[in-house]
Amino acid sequence: MTHRHNAIPFPLHTSLFFPLTLLIVLTFLTACQNPPYHAEYRDLPHHQWDSRDTLAFTLPTPASDTTLTLTLALRTTNAITTRAITTRLHIQRDGRPLSTIPLTIPLYDDQQHPLGTGFPIIENHATLPLTLQANHRYTLLLTHHTRLNPLPHIHSIGVLLE
Repeated sequence: MTHRHNAIPFPLHTSLFFPLTLLIVLTFLTACQNPPYHAEYRDLPHHQWDSRDTLAFTLPTPASDTTLTLTLALRTTNAITTRAITTRLHIQRDGRPLSTIPLTIPLYDDQQHPLGTGFPIIENHATLPLTLQANHRYTLLLTHHTRLNPLPHIHSIGVLLE
């Protein structure tokens, strides 16, 4: 019978296996994720959005021409009764109007089930491609055009560019 003098005792060996494996997997996953180009949220006073309120998001100036995915995110509660929020996204380049894009962000499906994720704050999204040219300053201006005014139960609105 051969004895191994350098072997790790069995209970210690198995107790370290799971934490070490988890650490390796988490390190690999976080190393493979690209950070977003830009992410920013605006909190709304009194958790409501008035149609006269324009939310402005200034983007970092790109070093090269790039096409990104713009995600518009609304953080609401399940107390909101509006089925969808109609918005207009005004894009400015170097302080001048470039384009206006109407966006509808659905909050409920046809059976009145919430479409967003999270609890108690629910996040709903609308996405679209956005092309930015190198060395230009871009500003996104967002207004709502929903009949209900002000829109209650809107906690914050954000943009994410990836």
